[in-house]
This record gives sequence, structure tokens and C-alpha cells, in this order.
Amino acid sequence: MDISRTGGGKEPLAGLFFAILALALIFLAWSNRFIQDDAFISFRYARHWAEGKGLVWNEGEAVEGYTNFLWTVLMGVAHRLGMNPVNASYTLGLALFAGSLWFIWKLGTFLLDGAWKGLVPVFLAGTHYTFSAYATSGMETQLQTFLFLSLFLFAEKTFRSKRLRIPWLLGASLSSALAVLTRLDSVLCCVWVGFALGVWVLGTNQPRGRTILCLISLGLPFLVIVAGWSAWKLSMYGELLPNTFYAKVMGQRMVCFSRGMYYIYLYFLSYWLIPFPFLGVAMAGHLFRKGFPLIWLFGIVILSWFLYILYVGGDFMEFRFMVPVFPFLSLLVSWLILNMRAGKFGKAAWILLVVMGSLHHRMTFGVSTRNLGIDTTARLMDQLYGPDQDLVGVGKFLGKELKTVKDMTLAVAAAGAIPYYSRLESVDMLGLNDRWVARHGVAFRRRPGHQRIATKEYLVDRQVEWVVRHPRIHDGRPGEVRYNAKDISRLFVPIQGGSDLPPDARVVEMPLDPKRTLTVLYLVRSEALDELIREKGWHMTRILP
Repeated sequence: MDISRTGGGKEPLAGLFFAILALALIFLAWSNRFIQDDAFISFRYARHWAEGKGLVWNEGEAVEGYTNFLWTVLMGVAHRLGMNPVNASYTLGLALFAGSLWFIWKLGTFLLDGAWKGLVPVFLAGTHYTFSAYATSGMETQLQTFLFLSLFLFAEKTFRSKRLRIPWLLGASLSSALAVLTRLDSVLCCVWVGFALGVWVLGTNQPRGRTILCLISLGLPFLVIVAGWSAWKLSMYGELLPNTFYAKVMGQRMVCFSRGMYYIYLYFLSYWLIPFPFLGVAMAGHLFRKGFPLIWLFGIVILSWFLYILYVGGDFMEFRFMVPVFPFLSLLVSWLILNMRAGKFGKAAWILLVVMGSLHHRMTFGVSTRNLGIDTTARLMDQLYGPDQDLVGVGKFLGKELKTVKDMTLAVAAAGAIPYYSRLESVDMLGLNDRWVARHGVAFRRRPGHQRIATKEYLVDRQVEWVVRHPRIHDGRPGEVRYNAKDISRLFVPIQGGSDLPPDARVVEMPLDPKRTLTVLYLVRSEALDELIREKGWHMTRILP
């Protein structure tokens, strides 16, 4: 196939229709917006950086507990400008989402040989619930997706051109570097595209000097940026890999593999995408005859990404890991549908199947998967603002009530909004932001990203006064609930028995509002806190055997 002749379709009305469609899809993404607790981990690092304390979790404690350097820096800029981080993340996420839709359209126009046909993958991607919802979330997901697509767009321009152009290779190199700075796992995409571009450069008929210049343009910016960042990481944290790697990945591989395999299966099942791998196999011959490097790259990157998901065991957030490669999946699905031997109505039916699959997922997911360790976007949002956990409310309450207590330390498992809004020194009980817990914490369950937890002994050594873990909020007045050692072990921190707690440990109950009471474990006593508890009239009770 002469790929230099593809990518036609300059129909001007298609551009207008894309603009209208994109606006509708952005509005849809806004209606699906949500924020999650993990976003506030990056916000905490970002605020400390904006305040001149460095990219640290606790002041003076260098640990790389984030996995999204570039996104965290962008949120730091928002903090320096005095912006609310939630609103800033929404704004930036939706802008990146709009850019991603445009990239999908340009790639689809080239891949499907027409601007009108290029609208099909835009429509499939924009109406895909997970892709739409993760236009926000407060996480780096949409930034990574945007950079993946920009990398492929530069690759597409290179493959389509009869003469190599340095700016496109520089753009590909810069997109790759920024993607890796956004998330290290971006290497899985960048290495394949970079390899393909390198082979393409070497295979072109051009002077040797220009070939060398093209290879330098493709590789040098990436190497300089990533090497400089790596050197900074070593000097700042003493490690190349983030602390989260040791907390999330180091575990039982077979358990992770089986969970990852089920994660991918559940995704295809919930979105009614199971027929498409079989359709791809059936059309493999046509793909081999008519395909070109971009299609094969899509397939290789998707396969590599799925193998990565198998390795880490999926994720506990609603199919977040699928978002960065879904645009490529939507482009491949569109290619399969538009190239199958079926009439217009038949192809329209397949497109409708994909859209209805997204609607099916939106309406049913979470009903039958509640106990599978995958939190829906609605549940993730409810954890922050819902009355049962109210992480934002608890964080603001603790920050207000404890602001007069110096050197106060919390222990939390929901290590986002509570540490962010309370501004208190915090120990991350799950180890994402704690070097010791990530390596030596007790293995307590087999959930991706949450495999270890801090021990009671470690929290005592760290002089943690209050253990919150996940907020324990109950209706009624303080003093109506009694706690024994078994309750403490289940709700707050793993212990062997009642005698395993400090003898003066207590449970403290505080009224969040007239109807709700917050309960914390008062692990290491302090005179300042004892005085504050008496002053506020909070209820403090012994722990029963």
C-alpha cells in the first residue's frame, strides 16, 4: 500500500462536524467528571513544592510516593498561581481530553483514508464511559493518553512523508520524554514507536549525514531529558524507581497475573468488546495485505500494555489502566468495522454495538463487581464527599481542630485528602509514601496497589498519635460504641492482642456534626493532645480486652 497517498479527505464540513462532536463529547466528559483520593497525594507533593519545601510527602522526608512527576509539577504550578487543585485538574484534564480527540481524528483520517471516516473512532472514544470519565479524576491519566497520541501523530507524519523532516522526529522524541516523565510505564509505548521510527529512518534512501542527523533528532532529546530527570531523582530520593514500585509491584506474581487476566476479561465483557479480538483474527489476512506500520504499532503497543497489566495485576480503580491505550483500540476497532465485508447497515450495527456496550457498562458495572476489588468512579467520588467516609470533610475537620498542636502525626491508609487538607505530618499505612512500609510492612491482602500495611510497632516508633486508617464515622453521639482489641486490629492497625497495644492507648470520638461521630485510635499519648481533648470535651474511652 502506498501510504504516501493515504490520509486524504480534506472535506471542510468534516472539520465543522468534528468541532460540534468534540464540544458534545467534552460536555459529556464534564457530566461524568469525578475526583478521587489518590489525586490528593500528588496535590500534597505539589503544594509542598509550591511552598518551597520540595517534592516531598512530609517536610524534610524525601520519598518519591507519586508516579506522575510531570502532572505533579503542573499541579504545583496551579498551587503557585493560587488555583484550587481540583478545579485546575478538571480544567487541564478536559483541555487534554479535547486535544486527544483531535489527535484521534487526525490519526483516524490517515488510517481510514478520509476525514469523515476519521470521525468514527472519535465518536467511539468520546462515548466510551471510562475514557470520558478519566478526562478528569485529578490523575495524570489523560495527560499520558494525550502524549501517547501526540507521539503516534508524529510517527504517522513520518511514515506518510516521502522525505523525513527533523521537526517531526524532534516532536516524537519530546513527546516520548514527556510521557515517561508523566509515568514510567510509558516506556512500553515509547520504546516500540521509537524503534519503528529508527528502522524507518534507516530504511529511507537519503544521504548518510542526514540519516545520522535524523537519528540524533529522534534519540538525543529523549535521552537528555530522561537522563537529567533520573540524575535529579537519584540526588533527591536516592533511587531511580519510585517508592510506589516496592509497595505495589513487589508481591506474589501468580496472584497478580490471575487478577490482571480477569481485569482485562472483565473490561472486554462489560463493554461488549469480546467479539473484536475474534474479528481481528478473522480479518488478519486482509490486515496483512492492506495494513501499514501504524496499524501494526497500535497492535504491538496494546499487546505490550496488556502484558504489563497482567504483570501488575490490574488496578482497583475502574479500568484506569485501559484509558491510555483505548484510543488505539478504538482506531483498530474502527478499521475492522469499516473494512469488513458488510453493507452500510451492517457496519452501523457494529458501531452501535460498541456504543451500547459503553452504555451497558455505565448502567451495570459495580452491581455485580462490588466485591472484586474494583471501585467504580462513583464510589471513588463518594469516598471523598459521601457521609460514610467523607475524606475531604475529615481532613478539613482535623486540620481545623488540631492546628494548635505542634508536631502532630497521623497514620492514614486513605492517604490523599486527609493529609492534604489537614496539613499534618502523616504516615502512609499502605506504604506508597513510606519507604519502610513499602519494603517491610505486613502483607495483609492481595489487592493491586494495596498489599502491605504498617505494623503497630512501626507506628509507635514513629510516635504516631492518632491512627485514622480509613475514617470510622458512625451515627449517634460519642460514647455509644465500645471497642475491644479485635475491633482495633480490624479497624485501625494489625495487632496480636489487647496486650500488644500501649497500655495507655485509647479510642477518641469527636462529633463531626450533630449527626455523625468520628472515631480514631489514640496510640501514642501526648500532653498537648490530652489537654486539647479535655478542652474540646471529646469522648475518650479505654479499649476492652
